[in-house]
Parts: sequence; C-alpha cells; structure tokens
Amino acid sequence: MSEPENCGKCSQRSGCRQAYQRMAEYGGPSVFGRVFIGLVVPLLSFVILAAVFNYLAAGWFSKRILAIFSASFALIGTVLIMLAITAAIKFIKNRRN
Repeated sequence: MSEPENCGKCSQRSGCRQAYQRMAEYGGPSVFGRVFIGLVVPLLSFVILAAVFNYLAAGWFSKRILAIFSASFALIGTVLIMLAITAAIKFIKNRRN
C-alpha cells in the first residue's frame, strides 16, 4: 500500500500505521445489531406509525390537528415498541443464563 503525500513528511507515520493495523485486526463483537435496534428501528417505527395514523384518521381531523395527533400517536407507539424490544432482549438474555 502506498503512503499518501502527507504521511511521507510525518514524523509519526510508523506509529499511525501500527494504530490503524491494530484497529483493523480487532476481533470484537459486531455492534451492527445494537445500532440497528437503537437508531433504525425507532426512526422506522415512528415514520410508519405516523403514516398509518395519518392515513386512518385523515377524515376525522383538520390537517393541523391531524399532524399533532399523528406525531403524538407515533411517539407513544415508538416508545412502546422500544420498551417491548428491550423487554424481549432482556428476557432472551435471562433465558440463556
């Protein structure tokens, strides 16, 4: 692998290379599942719940009130979904031990 121009002039180029090699060789557990559950699931559930409530209650409220209700419904639903996922994960971990 060729060194970039800046690395040739740097006094710490060997230490930098060793640090990156250690990070590349690190064999720790993947954090993809936690990131997915912590970031993607709440965002998706909020958007989906807001869209569903907006679709179902479109004829009942004015647009301004509908936006407030759908956001509230989506927020409450997202919190409940995340609590259920957290409880399920704890239950599964306790069953393994």
